[in-house]
Amino acid sequence: MSFPAGTTPAATANALSADARLALSIDDTCRMLGGISRTLFHRMVKRGDLRTVKLGGRRTVVPMTEITRLLHGNAAVPAA
Repeated sequence: MSFPAGTTPAATANALSADARLALSIDDTCRMLGGISRTLFHRMVKRGDLRTVKLGGRRTVVPMTEITRLLHGNAAVPAA
């Protein structure tokens, strides 16, 4: 099996199994959104374009529903 330039088997496995997970890490989310920077990611969160969830007080994840909503062009963030 060949892997795209600049990726590792582990990164490819994470990307391939992303649809089976309920939430993604910040790095996986950035890759899924076309390789955006972490700076742009944090701007999107600050603007309210993307909702994140804190786990255990330290780890931040993005629910797959948020990524799907963003990729389908549904800009409105549902009220919590």
